[in-house]
Amino acid sequence: MSVSTFISSRFKARPIAKSFGVIGLLSASAVIMHAPGALFDVGVRNLDFHSHYVWALQFAEGLRNADIYPHWMWRGHLGLGEVALLFYSPLFYYGCGAVRLITSNTWEAMRIVFVLSTILTGFYGWRLLRLFTGNAYALIGGVLLQWAPMIFMLFYYFNDFPWAVGFAALVALAYYAFRADAFERWIECSGQHCDCGARPHSHRFRANGAHLLQLYVLLLVPTGMGLACDTARGLVVCLAWPCQCFTCSLLSGACI
Repeated sequence: MSVSTFISSRFKARPIAKSFGVIGLLSASAVIMHAPGALFDVGVRNLDFHSHYVWALQFAEGLRNADIYPHWMWRGHLGLGEVALLFYSPLFYYGCGAVRLITSNTWEAMRIVFVLSTILTGFYGWRLLRLFTGNAYALIGGVLLQWAPMIFMLFYYFNDFPWAVGFAALVALAYYAFRADAFERWIECSGQHCDCGARPHSHRFRANGAHLLQLYVLLLVPTGMGLACDTARGLVVCLAWPCQCFTCSLLSGACI
């Protein structure tokens, strides 16, 4: 190997090593955040905790029984059953059901989903802030985003786990929406539309808030295709956005 080839390979490996270091730090931060609740049962366990735990348990059982969308929770109301997921859409429960396949119990699967979602929140927060500042400040911001008081409260006090876990998807949307070339390629636009379809499965009210963010970006970020194209896109978005929000809200709340 020549000296130039060796130096070139070193410079190529350095960004990869830096990325692994960032992921390691964000993973450690996520584990530390959830350690009190996972190891020492710290937090308020209210009726919401019981509901989400029981729904995750029965959702995983339904998936194992080849039910691709479990919605009737037969353990509710002293065995009479209940229609679940009316206000909480199924993305969180699909995640728990998938992780449950490699864990010994549902609570362990839920805790793993908590940690993974917090890692993703920090990762996409770091990527988002790197668009506006240096790597070190962006990393600090990603860690602070993981420890956001609102999300911390949702995990430890409010026990609204679908909201808290779905925060990672909202941060990811913000990153992809604010990239310099976010809407200059068709594949980017397709990804945005796929995200619009997936967000209601996290939570329908968060989906509406995310649609507002997307509307802001679509109206203000130029496409580089000319003023006429940007103006036409703005008109289409303004007309289509209310219908999109209304339809997604109905689908996320009515798929029972």
